[in-house]
Amino acid sequence: MVLSSVEAPRVLIVGTGPSIEKVQFPSLPGVHIIAVNHAVNWLPHADSFFSMDTAPAIMRLIDRPRRAVQYYHAVPDGWQQQRRPWVRYLRRVMGMGVRGSQDRLAESPGEIHAGNSVYGALNLAYHWRPKKIAFVGLDATDIGYAYDRRKGPAWSLQHLPDLFYSAGPQLEKAGIKVVNGSLNSKVTCFVRWAPQKAIEWIANE
Repeated sequence: MVLSSVEAPRVLIVGTGPSIEKVQFPSLPGVHIIAVNHAVNWLPHADSFFSMDTAPAIMRLIDRPRRAVQYYHAVPDGWQQQRRPWVRYLRRVMGMGVRGSQDRLAESPGEIHAGNSVYGALNLAYHWRPKKIAFVGLDATDIGYAYDRRKGPAWSLQHLPDLFYSAGPQLEKAGIKVVNGSLNSKVTCFVRWAPQKAIEWIANE
């Protein structure tokens, strides 16, 4: 079960790229905010949490849910862990790309194409058919996470530019406008703005 487009006409997806540090998040009425992975720890407000990661650190986040946040977790077929009643589980569809990534967005409700949790959050938002989507923290670099530079991602993110590019025709056909609030992001298929400008854009109907 996913939200309808009526409930989510504008969506802000917050990743954990370092460009998001020190960004101010104002109140955003009418904007559905998806916190990806550890962003749920430091965002002042989130409506949803999304991950397709099943690492122990992510499971600890899920086991300490924030009040009034809906949790979504895309898991592979055959995943054996006990399911949490506060989580809406989605089927993670694996492909033949890097780390099992799958080009294009899943069209079937309840399915998410694999590749990266921010990309999965885009697939979730796409199911809702919003009018506008903005990313912040989508840097696609290997230099570490916002608020935690001790180590970089577990594997290279060099596949992300092509992965996001593959979703372009579906987003355009659905009439969904998308901006990337990271000026130096390696994902260049969407217009790139400073994070604050992207937040201001998504705040307005």
